Amino acid sequence: IVVSQPPGGAYVKSIRAQRKDVTDAPLDLHSGDRIQGMEIVIAADGAQLNGSVKESSSGPPVSGASILLFPADARLIGPNSRYIRTVKTGQQGEVALQGLVPGEYKLCALLDHESGAEFDPEYLQGLDRVSKAVTLSAGQATSETLEAVPPPARD
Repeated sequence: IVVSQPPGGAYVKSIRAQRKDVTDAPLDLHSGDRIQGMEIVIAADGAQLNGSVKESSSGPPVSGASILLFPADARLIGPNSRYIRTVKTGQQGEVALQGLVPGEYKLCALLDHESGAEFDPEYLQGLDRVSKAVTLSAGQATSETLEAVPPPARD
C-alpha cells in the first residue's frame, strides 16, 4: 500500500490493515482477498529540513545540486520508501523539505544524481563517506549546510 506524500508538513505516521502494522512492510494479498479495518494515520507535525549547498566550505552556492535524504537504517530503504527524499537546490543553493518522517537519516548533496538510484541500497552505501548524519524530530526544523560532491561510481 502506497500513500502519496500528504500536503504541507504532514506525513504518513502509520498504516494498519487487518490488525497488522504494514507501514513499512508489504501486505500479502491473494486474488479475492478483502481488506477490512484499514487505518491510515496522517500526522501534521512532520520534521522540516532547510539548508544550503556550496562548492566548498567557503565557496559559492551551487544551484541545481541534488539533495538526497535517506534513512540511516538500511532496512527502511526500498522502492517507495517514505524515508527517502530527493530535491534540487534553488538558484542560491537553498533547499527546503517538509513533511519528513521523524528519525535518523543521512544527508548529502550531489553534483549529478541519476533519478531512481536513491532506492538502490548499494548506491546509498557508497554515499556513506560523503553523507552527514542528521536526526529529524517531529514538529522541528533542522538546518544544514552541505558541500556538493560527485556521486559514487556505479557498475
